[in-house]
Amino acid sequence: MIRVFQMKMLDKGAEGYDEWLNAFRSTTAFGSKLFEDYMLDLYDYKASLNTTDLENAFQIMNRWSDEDKKLIDWIDKGATKSMSVGDILELEVDANVRTYMVDGYGFTEIRKAMINGFAV
Repeated sequence: MIRVFQMKMLDKGAEGYDEWLNAFRSTTAFGSKLFEDYMLDLYDYKASLNTTDLENAFQIMNRWSDEDKKLIDWIDKGATKSMSVGDILELEVDANVRTYMVDGYGFTEIRKAMINGFAV
């Protein structure tokens, strides 16, 4: 299973907006190169996908074909966007969890711990 996390969207003037804007610009432009652990709090859980292949997860979240939709276990229908640079993927296989960020080319493991408490 792969859980997808995407950066929260904040309105200008909202509490924490400046910190969020800096993190948003850093991760959407440079992916894991400028990622810092504090940024995890700026992400929301958006989808669970029935795959263990990162490339397949990227395709599912960008093509949205009928076949892809069959592999979506759960999705936040109100605010989920296509997968892009800066999104976080939590890959769980046999209770082992690894966390990756979508980069400009491919995926980079960012840390082995869980985020947002979804994995054990």
